[in-house]
Amino acid sequence: MIFAPLHIVSGYSFLQSGLTSERISKSIKDNDYFGAGIADKEVMYGVTSFIKGMDLIKKPYLIGEEFEVEGDSVCLYVINEEGYHNLIKLDLENQKSPLSFKTLKQHSEGLVCVLQTKKGKFKELFVEDYDISFNKYLLQFGSLYKDNFYLGIEVTSKKDVKYKKLESIKLLSAGGTGQPAPASTCCIASVPPFLALFSPMC
Repeated sequence: MIFAPLHIVSGYSFLQSGLTSERISKSIKDNDYFGAGIADKEVMYGVTSFIKGMDLIKKPYLIGEEFEVEGDSVCLYVINEEGYHNLIKLDLENQKSPLSFKTLKQHSEGLVCVLQTKKGKFKELFVEDYDISFNKYLLQFGSLYKDNFYLGIEVTSKKDVKYKKLESIKLLSAGGTGQPAPASTCCIASVPPFLALFSPMC
């Protein structure tokens, strides 16, 4: 299976990581990962050095940024030039005030959205109230990003394993039908391996 740590947090994320671009690229090369993605917390300062490092080891990469949006933590990744410009616009908007769904809608083209499932509103609703309201909540993202919306599956400790198994079982049954949900509803089964393996690296 292809493995790529997509949620890399560099030293530019204040008090969250001590990773330099050199250490990141060395780790990717030494572990023979398929590629990598950077998504610092509400900053893009590490993007340039990250790209240079990935180019040196000749590995594919994604650049992005992590934002808080109405109680959720999302990582937005660039897939084309329009997406790069939209990410910069969102970064600038976020410096003025916290992002909203309305702001995301204005600058969603060319971006992949990965919703973190380990924290925020998702985990709260998923554990306590998995019903129609939960599906509507997911469709806010699904309708906005369509085929470019994914759930980030993060397992960083033994404690996470049980929760992630439960999460996978629930998400793989669309409303209890036992059939895989379409991509717009973020079924794990529909996610390409490169995006499904949303492992943090910090």
